[in-house]
Amino acid sequence: MSRSLPLSWQRIRHTLHLSYKTAFGAKYLVFTNTCMMSCICGTGDFIRQRAEMMNNPNQKYSLSNTGKMMLFGCFSGAMQHYWYTYLDRAIIKGTIHRIVGKKIFADQLIFSPFFICVFFTGVGLIEGHSLKECKEEIEEKALEVFIVDCSVWPAAQAINFYFLPNHLRLAYVNFVTLCWNVFLSYTKHKGQKKD
Repeated sequence: MSRSLPLSWQRIRHTLHLSYKTAFGAKYLVFTNTCMMSCICGTGDFIRQRAEMMNNPNQKYSLSNTGKMMLFGCFSGAMQHYWYTYLDRAIIKGTIHRIVGKKIFADQLIFSPFFICVFFTGVGLIEGHSLKECKEEIEEKALEVFIVDCSVWPAAQAINFYFLPNHLRLAYVNFVTLCWNVFLSYTKHKGQKKD
C-alpha cells in the first residue's frame, strides 16, 4: 500500500522542481552556469589555500585571491556556456561516436589552449599585472597546464558529450572543474609572494 507524501513535502518537492526547471531552462541557463562557475572557482581557490595553510601554518588566508578567482569564474562561466552551445549546434553530422569524438577534439585542441591563455591573462589582469607579465606567465606555465589538461578533460568530456543533455553539460563540467580549479589556482599562484 503506497502512502502519499504529506502536503508540506509535496510543496517542497514542487518548489524544488520549479526551481530546477527555471534555473536550467533556456531563459536563465547562462546566468545559472555563470553563477555555478563563479562559486566553483572560488571554492577551488579556497581548497587550494586551506591545503597550503596546513603545510605552512604561518600563511594567512587571502580572501582577495578567492574573490579574484570568483570574478574570473563569472567571465569563464559565460564563455564556456556559449562554447558548448556552439559545439552542440556546429557538430551534428555523423554517428554518435564521431560527433562525440569531434567535440572532444575541438574542445581539446581549440578551446583548451584558448581557455588556458584567457585564464592566465584574465586572472593576471584582475590581480593588477601588466599584459607583458601575463604573457611571461603563459610562457612559463601554460604548457604544464595543457599537458595535465590532456590527461583529465578528454575522458571527462566523453562522459559529458555521450550521456548528458545539452542543458546539463556545463553543470557537469562545473563539478569536474572543482578539482581542476584547485590545480589551476595552485599553478597560477605558485611562486608568487603572498598578500
